[in-house]
Amino acid sequence: TVCVRVRPLVARERDKERDQPPALQLDGNAISIFDVRNTVPEWRNFAFDQCLGQSEGQEALYRYVGEPILQNGLKGFNGTLFAYGQTGSGKSFSIMGSDSDPGIIPQLLQRLYAVVDGTDTRDELVAETRVTMSFLEIYNEEIKDLLDPESRPRQKKLFVHQHPKLGVYVPNLTEAAATSAAEAIR
Repeated sequence: TVCVRVRPLVARERDKERDQPPALQLDGNAISIFDVRNTVPEWRNFAFDQCLGQSEGQEALYRYVGEPILQNGLKGFNGTLFAYGQTGSGKSFSIMGSDSDPGIIPQLLQRLYAVVDGTDTRDELVAETRVTMSFLEIYNEEIKDLLDPESRPRQKKLFVHQHPKLGVYVPNLTEAAATSAAEAIR
């Protein structure tokens, strides 16, 4: 699923936009962007699986993006969440959120461990459940293992690989087991 989320404008952007027509419009699963770089400005249209506007909260984002990952995970499939965008576009907030407005990962972990612990019985579990996770960041074409402490120098650089049976993976990426949502967030 490819979901685009438009973050709310910050104060300086709101002030700037007052004097100009809107540069972005959402319509269902499509986004139109007003491109002024050409000699004749024009609207450019893009379609996605899901588009969330500025008024959509973290719950809606989790429902469209996080819940399908959880459901597939409960069926035994690996799940991957990939956030892409320029600096300041809201990736970290969408993924982790805040204490008062949790993002996709905290919501997914709360629900996952509620299912594993048996306090949420909406889903059937397989006989055994093992939860492991990895977190990485790709910035300037460098992969950073977010679970590997900075104090330990890495012997080899990390690279993304693709295997016909394993799919996409990163060898030597730290994989940690967690027994609760709180432990996983730490």
